[in-house]
Amino acid sequence: MYVKKNSLNLLILSSPKSYYGRGKEIIIDFEDVQLVTQSFIHALISDPIRECGINVLDLIIFKNCNSNIKAIIDVVVDYMQDTI
Repeated sequence: MYVKKNSLNLLILSSPKSYYGRGKEIIIDFEDVQLVTQSFIHALISDPIRECGINVLDLIIFKNCNSNIKAIIDVVVDYMQDTI
């Protein structure tokens, strides 16, 4: 599954557990995205981590992330590792 800027909210709503459960990669492309909130990234990855475990992150590819987006993803991943 390939997700670009205009589809990120749909990814949160669709909860693509079937992709993770079958070992399918999801590419989340942040091209032309300058800023995200921590709550947005949390909503994006927290359910897959809770449902499938932390190793689900091996199936999520974050593409074209600027340094701010990378930092926010790292914060959320660290938080999720502490809570599971």
